Amino acid sequence: MTIPSHVLAMWSAFSLEEGGIKDERFYEAFSFGDSPSMADELGKLVLAGIKRATAGSVWSYESTGKGVPKPGDLSVVTDSNDTPLCIIETVQVDIVPLGAVSEGVCGNGGGR
Repeated sequence: MTIPSHVLAMWSAFSLEEGGIKDERFYEAFSFGDSPSMADELGKLVLAGIKRATAGSVWSYESTGKGVPKPGDLSVVTDSNDTPLCIIETVQVDIVPLGAVSEGVCGNGGGR
């Protein structure tokens, strides 16, 4: 996937700091939530280390053509103005029925 221009500076600095990150690891640039205020609030929780998980339907990932994220993928979290806040790494992906989502995921900020 092509790295969007509004996050390229952060991605490039991160890659340099980490000794070179393959662009193939870039998954997406996005903000959490469904409103500008939620994007800003959830972005702050990510930066504070409070929001450490998210959830989404398989369909929502597949309908974008990107497919489900996989461990090792890197994403740029942005605020409501598309300003990059941080880069997060997918470390685990569990595909389970909705009723089987654990309290641990919910407690770590599992709503997207």
